[in-house]
Amino acid sequence: MDPYSKEQLLSFYNLHFKKFGERPEALRWTPQGQIKRYHTFLDIAPDLNNQKILAYGCGMADFYKFLKRRGINVTYTGVAVNE
Repeated sequence: MDPYSKEQLLSFYNLHFKKFGERPEALRWTPQGQIKRYHTFLDIAPDLNNQKILAYGCGMADFYKFLKRRGINVTYTGVAVNE
């Protein structure tokens, strides 16, 4: 399998962002799948409070928003290819 170029990835995600806006579908997730993934993270690391998180490929930082809604205080750094 050939790796995608940075330009191809940017184009792919920009196209989906234009189509879906700031929704999980723009990142090729379903809303249900995204929440399930976040709950799985909490199953693996149940006590993230006051921890540092580096999210490489953070999308729209929805995991950070998920944690905040649950009162979990973290220092969050998100890294994405697209602005």
